[in-house]
Amino acid sequence: MHFRGKSQTKPAPGTVAASKKRRWARIALAPLLGGTFMYAVAVPPANLRVEGLLQGDLIPVAPLYRAQITQQLTSCYSKVKAGEPLVIVSNFILDEQYASDYQTRMTSLHLEEINQNEGAAAADMEIRMARQNYQAAAASAEKTKALAQAYDELHEAGAIGRMARDAARSDSLRATAETAALRDAWKKSQLNLVQARKSSVEKIASLHQQLGLTEEARKRVSSQPLLSPAPGQVLDCAAHPNAVVEAGTPIYRIFDIDRAYVMVFTDPAEISRLSVGMPAYISIPGISENLPGHIAALTPEAAKLPESLTRYFWQHNQWSQYRPVKIALDDLEKLDPALREKLIFDARVQVRIPVSSWGEWL
Repeated sequence: MHFRGKSQTKPAPGTVAASKKRRWARIALAPLLGGTFMYAVAVPPANLRVEGLLQGDLIPVAPLYRAQITQQLTSCYSKVKAGEPLVIVSNFILDEQYASDYQTRMTSLHLEEINQNEGAAAADMEIRMARQNYQAAAASAEKTKALAQAYDELHEAGAIGRMARDAARSDSLRATAETAALRDAWKKSQLNLVQARKSSVEKIASLHQQLGLTEEARKRVSSQPLLSPAPGQVLDCAAHPNAVVEAGTPIYRIFDIDRAYVMVFTDPAEISRLSVGMPAYISIPGISENLPGHIAALTPEAAKLPESLTRYFWQHNQWSQYRPVKIALDDLEKLDPALREKLIFDARVQVRIPVSSWGEWL
């Protein structure tokens, strides 16, 4: 009888050899993979990679007195230069005081001008009266003198007695003295008029000068610009038109790039591997090369993750507490100006901190 079935074929010699090679390769690779896994578990990474925010010591811009905002000259997040006007403010309290002082001095000026005109008229009248009195006295003195001379002649001729002659002489001397006194009064009235006019002119000029200074001061306090103390980015804008701001209350803050630093937030378990002075390398959006830096401070207390970073951590494992670490940026003054413009406050950055000697090369 004949039975049908599968034919019995032997594997080719080359196939058997290849299979044996793959089996021995797996056997040889298994210890290597196991060692690698054990190394990865037992040996920590050479670099600590964390996310952070670009921060800085912000410079406040505030009025020195209680002021009212009259005009905004810049917008929030804009870039400004040192000395650039940011806002126009008014010291409305001094403005009102200067306005009152101006009106008071203006009234004094009008009164002085009136007094000058009226005083000049009265002084002219006084001078005319003094002159008339002097002229009348002088005429009377001439008559008295002539009479006294006539009495002298009559006395010499024996026509009158000595007493009559002496009386005539006494009247002449008295008239002459009165004339001299009236002449001095006339001259004094003229001098008083000159001095009064000079004093009035000086007072009016002083009032005009005071009015000018008061008006300049009023304009200065009613419209005074607040200037940016440094170049940088305008932040924390609290300036609103017609708002009243107390003295020393910041209405802007300036992010000066020279005061920039990075604040990263690490797992508390990693903080023991870090120390002040360790190098760090910061990757900033828009800048192709990593910027060098170093750890400037380790915050002793744990903190929550900032709101501005939580939106970037949705795809990572979340921790309830973090340890803030301050990273100083090295050689900022040598950074190209075009790259400095890319340093934006509160920007998200990536930081690599080598925690082993060979981490620098990775």
